[in-house]
Amino acid sequence: MVSQNEVLTKFRALFVLKDDSIIRHIGSTWIWQETRVTDRLLLDHLARRICIGLCPLRKGEVKWTAFDFDAHGDHSKEDLQPDVLATLTALQAHGIDGHIEDSGRGYHIWVFFEQPLPADPVRRLLARLMAGNHEIYCNGHSIRLPLGAYPENKKFFCCFLDKEFKPFPDQREYLVRRIRPTEMRILERALSSASEDEPEPSKKRDSVTKER
Repeated sequence: MVSQNEVLTKFRALFVLKDDSIIRHIGSTWIWQETRVTDRLLLDHLARRICIGLCPLRKGEVKWTAFDFDAHGDHSKEDLQPDVLATLTALQAHGIDGHIEDSGRGYHIWVFFEQPLPADPVRRLLARLMAGNHEIYCNGHSIRLPLGAYPENKKFFCCFLDKEFKPFPDQREYLVRRIRPTEMRILERALSSASEDEPEPSKKRDSVTKER
């Protein structure tokens, strides 16, 4: 069993790059707050007392990104699963680890890097690897963090999933022991390969709104 300190340390190491502001869900909406990302804020999120999100971008660099697959209209979450798995497979073909999370209305795939990288080439690479027409958080917009409550139904736990879309039995153990940022040598090779490809399809876009 992992300790609370191990969970907090790993969560901070993975997600906190821009540490001077958050988005926080209150009532039925998100608000932006200029505040330090303290351990207490992170622990309250992990305990599902509050729900917060962070921005992946600082000074033009990112050390994590997220694909956002949302079900709209008559589509169900299950309809999204082929795109999620195809994107995960494309990432893995380049040696990049992706981690599926149940986002409530759909799924996220989280990708973590060994150290911060320029956002633009990362975004172009991920856009080429994404299956379907979904959003990528790799810019100045914030997204809700995993291992918290879904804002529209606080009893729903936004947890990490396996490839059969089943929750891992021990979420904190998965976070601490099984999530490893992709090494720089692998990313450099993938980015170099992507720069030689044809221009990214215009249909694949960054997020233009904050996570609801």
